[in-house]
Amino acid sequence: MIRDKTMHLIGSAHLDPVWLWRWQEGYEAARATFESALDRMDENPDFIFTSSQAAVYKWIAQGDPALLERIKKRVEEGRWHIVGGWWMQTDCNIPSGESFVRQGLLGQLFFMENLGVMAKVGYNVDSFGHNLMLPQILKKCGMDSYVFMRPGPHENPDIPEMLFWWKSPDGSRILTFKIPETYTAWGDSFEELIRKNAGFTNKYPHIMQFYGVGNHGGGPTKDNLERISKLQNNEYLPNLQYSSPNIFFDALKSRNDDYPVWNDDLQHHASGCYAVHSEIKKNNRKLESKLAAAELLSVYANINSGFTYPKADLTRAWEGVLFNQFHDIMAGTSIIEAYDDAAHLHGMAFQFAEEAITFSAGAISSGLNTLGDAEPIVVFNPTAIERDGYCEFELHNSSKHMRIVDDSGNSVPCQVLSPSAAAKPGRRAKLIFPASIPSAGYRMYRAFKEEDNTVSSLSYGSQSIENEYLAFSLDDDTGMPYSIYDKQSNLEFIKQACYAKAVADDSDTWSHNVFKFNNVIGKFEAESIQLIEEGPVRAALRTTSRYNNSTLVQEYRLYADADYIECYCEVDWHEEHTMLKLVFNTTVDDGAAAYEIPYGHIIRPANGEEEPGLSWIDLSNEQKGLCIINDAKYSYDVNKNTINVTVLRSPVYAHHDPDKLDEPHRRYIYMDQGVSSFIYRIVPHSGGWREAYPHKRAISLNSPLIGINVPRHTGTAPSCGSFISTDADNVIISAVKQAESNENIIVRCFETNGAQSDCSFSIPSLNLSWKTSINPYEIKTFMIDQNRVYETDMLERIISDVL
Repeated sequence: MIRDKTMHLIGSAHLDPVWLWRWQEGYEAARATFESALDRMDENPDFIFTSSQAAVYKWIAQGDPALLERIKKRVEEGRWHIVGGWWMQTDCNIPSGESFVRQGLLGQLFFMENLGVMAKVGYNVDSFGHNLMLPQILKKCGMDSYVFMRPGPHENPDIPEMLFWWKSPDGSRILTFKIPETYTAWGDSFEELIRKNAGFTNKYPHIMQFYGVGNHGGGPTKDNLERISKLQNNEYLPNLQYSSPNIFFDALKSRNDDYPVWNDDLQHHASGCYAVHSEIKKNNRKLESKLAAAELLSVYANINSGFTYPKADLTRAWEGVLFNQFHDIMAGTSIIEAYDDAAHLHGMAFQFAEEAITFSAGAISSGLNTLGDAEPIVVFNPTAIERDGYCEFELHNSSKHMRIVDDSGNSVPCQVLSPSAAAKPGRRAKLIFPASIPSAGYRMYRAFKEEDNTVSSLSYGSQSIENEYLAFSLDDDTGMPYSIYDKQSNLEFIKQACYAKAVADDSDTWSHNVFKFNNVIGKFEAESIQLIEEGPVRAALRTTSRYNNSTLVQEYRLYADADYIECYCEVDWHEEHTMLKLVFNTTVDDGAAAYEIPYGHIIRPANGEEEPGLSWIDLSNEQKGLCIINDAKYSYDVNKNTINVTVLRSPVYAHHDPDKLDEPHRRYIYMDQGVSSFIYRIVPHSGGWREAYPHKRAISLNSPLIGINVPRHTGTAPSCGSFISTDADNVIISAVKQAESNENIIVRCFETNGAQSDCSFSIPSLNLSWKTSINPYEIKTFMIDQNRVYETDMLERIISDVL
C-alpha cells in the first residue's frame, strides 16, 4: 500500500551567499529567508525547516543577534534542523584535505556554541562533484550520512539511483541520498514533483522531496504549505510528512535495509569550472600552505620561545579561506564583482598568515647565537617532512659574489640572482642555495661577501641542460621538451615534442554537458630560446612562444642535484572562448592515471575526459612514469600516453546555459585575461606513481623553504632544530596547530600508499614520543596535553588514550 510509504518533505531554502550577487546581498537574502521560515512556523505548528552553512549564521549573529536568538529557540523545539556542519557548502574537489577538516571543525563548533547542536548529516546539494575521501572526513566530523544532487543521471548513469553506501578507500562509509531532479520546488512544479517522485516509494519505503524557493534564498512559501495540506489526504500518494534529513536518515537506519555500495568519487557535472578564474584558485592553494606553515611555526615558537599563539587571527584567516571555497566562488562561476570581495578576504588571510610566520620565525631565531662577521641566515622548513631543497630569498647586505656555509662550517653552493627591483639602492641581491632542513625545523647558515669557488656540475647548451640525473632538450618549434632522459635508469620519457595548445571552447562558465575538450585550433610557436641562468646551483632556459594575441613564457630550470625539471610558466592571455593546455607526450604506454585528491589519490581511466585534481597528476605503468606537480592548477586530462595540464579557460563571467550571449549592445567580460603565472615540476621516475613520492614533492613545491636574515645577537639554542617528525615514509604529518578550545597541541597525519603501518612520532622540545598503527589511507588526529597523547576525531573530541 502506497500509504504505508513515507515521502519526507524537506522545507529548505538553498542560499548561495555569493553567485550572481555579492555577499552583501546574500546577507540580506539570508535575513529575509530566516524571517520567512520563522513566520511559516508561527502559521503551521507541523512545519519543519532545514538549513546549513555556519558562515551564514555567523552573519546573523553579527548583524541581527535577535534573529539568531529566535532561531535558537526553534532549534531547541526540534523544528529548525541544522545539517551540513560545514562553514560553507564548499566546492568538493578543489579544497585540500585539511580545508575539508576545517570546514567541519569550525562549522560544527560554531553550531554547537551558538545553537547547541551539531549536524549529523553532510549536505552539499549544489556542489558540482564530490571527492572520494569525503566519507572518511564526514564521519570523523560527526556526520554519518550525506545528501547531494549532482551529477545527474545524464552526467553519470552509473551512480546508484537514490540511496547507497558511499565508501572511502580506508573503509569509512556513509549512507547517501541523491536528490532527484532539484533541491528547490514551488508552485505547480512542486505538486508535479510530489506526484512524479511518489513512484520511487515502490522501491524505497522512505524518500525525500525538497521544496521551497532557493538559490537566492526564499524558502518554503505559503502556497507550498497549502498544497501539502491539500495532498496529505490523497490516498494515491504516500504519507506526506513534514521532515528533515535528520528524521529521514534516522528512519532508514531503524530499518537496516541493504543498499548498494559506491567506491568511487561522484563526478562529472561541470568539467570546465576547475580551470576558470586562475587567481582565486592560485590564492586558495597558497593560503592553504601558508596557514599550515603559520600554525606549525607558531606552535613551535610557543613551546620553545613563549611566543603567543595567534589563535584568533589564524581562525579568522581560515574562516576567510573557507568562505571563498564556496562552490560558486572557488569554481570561478560568480560575477566579476564577487571576486573583488573574495580578494579582500584572501588578502586578510594572507596578512594574518604572514604575520604569524614572520613573528614566530623571529621568535625561534632569537634564541640562536648569530654573532660573527658573516650575515646570519636562518632557513625554516614549514612542513613536517625532512627537506633537501633550495632556499631562495633576497639579502640586503650582499655583493655580486657570495659564499654560504652551514652550521658545521661547510660551504654550500650559492648562486646570486637579480633582485626583484630594477632600482639598485645599495647592495641587494637574490640568493639561492641548497639547504638541508629537518622536519618542521630550521638550520642556520652564514653568508660571506666572498666568491663561491664551487664548480658547477651542470652542463648546458643553447637548448639543453643536464646534471648527474637528468638531461632534457627543448624543441625549436614548440619551446617545450622533446626529450627528458633519466641517466640513472637509462629511460627516455618523452615520445615527441611537448607543446602548448589552444582548444576551441564555446561552453558556458561551468562547461555544462561537456566532458572532453579536444577541438584543437592552434599551437603556441616558439620565437626564442635563451640560456638565462648558469651557475653552481641551477641553469635555466627561457622560451617565449606566441599564439594569436597571447604570449607564453616558460623558464625551465634544472638544479645541480635534482631529479626533476622545474618550470616557471607565465601566460599573457588575450583569447576568448578558448582553453589553454600544456601537452606532455610521454613514452608511458598502457599506463594508469593517478590524481591527487584531498588527503588521498584516485586512479582514473586515461580516456581524455577532463578531471579535477589537486597539485599532482601521474601517468605510470610497471616500468616507469611521469609525474607533473604544480602550485596553482586543478584541471587535467590524460589520453592514452598524453598528460594534458589545463592552464586556463576564457568563457564569459557567470554565463549559464541555456542563456545566450546575444545582447547586441552589451560588453561581455571574458575570464583569465592578462598575465597569470604558476610553477610546475616534471618528475620522471621508475616504477609506479608511489615511486615518485608525489604527495611529499607537492607539499615541498607548495610550501617553499623560508629564509630570514636575522640580527646579530647571543643565544644558547642549537643552530639546527626540529619540532616534530615521524619515521614512516608513507605517513605525512599534515597539520600541527593549537586546539580550538584550549592550548593543547593538535597533530594530524594521513597514510599515502595504501599500506597498514606502525609509525612513531617525536617532539624533542617536549621530550615526547609515541607510537601508533595507521590503516591504509587513514587520516588520524592526535591531541597532546602536556605529557599525555590522545587520539581524537576531527572535531578534537578524545577517542582514546595513546600515551
